[in-house]
Amino acid sequence: MNQKVKVFIFILLTSLLLELGLFNFRTIESLFFKQIDYNYDFYLGDGLNNNGDGTISILKEGEKSFIVENINQDVDNVRFNFNIIEPDNTIDFESEIFISDEGNTNYYSIGNHINVNNNLRSTYIRIHPYGKLKNIKIVLNDIDRVSKIQLNDIGFNKRVVLSFSLIRLIITFFIISLFYMFRSKSKMYDSRVSLNTKTISTIIIIVLEILLFVGIAKAN
Repeated sequence: MNQKVKVFIFILLTSLLLELGLFNFRTIESLFFKQIDYNYDFYLGDGLNNNGDGTISILKEGEKSFIVENINQDVDNVRFNFNIIEPDNTIDFESEIFISDEGNTNYYSIGNHINVNNNLRSTYIRIHPYGKLKNIKIVLNDIDRVSKIQLNDIGFNKRVVLSFSLIRLIITFFIISLFYMFRSKSKMYDSRVSLNTKTISTIIIIVLEILLFVGIAKAN
């Protein structure tokens, strides 16, 4: 087999491995979570009103929160999935997550979470409680511009959906190819190019590497 073909196949397989493994780390990780099939009841904060038809109205006053109590399970992630009914479904917003566990009887904040419009992976929230999770409260921030939502699911230890990106795969392939071309033993590296050209090339590779790891962070 031609050496160039071997190199192409190697870089392609490496790019696929990164795409399916590293960029989808949360998916692989969730395969090892303990399955929790029980459907827990949830309570609404005083800023939300259950309309009885599967929809929930956002009130002007009060705390816009969803509360699940007496979970008492080893929980690694939470899936909080809902649709915005009115005015439309094109809004991204932030929620703050509060939990209590075996180490803390009172609620404490574990940070904010961004719910991204039309991004199913953003419905999964990774958590690290101390021991078993007791209770969880999800407070919706800056949602006054929404009047009605429909809750689809509040679940625990759910399998994170796989996210395959062709664009990300192509970019990864391009970056690995650059590393291969500019490796110390390559002809391109040893060619008689100016020091400035080599320096610029090195800088480009470093920048692309940073962009790659930024992509990894956003993907997970």
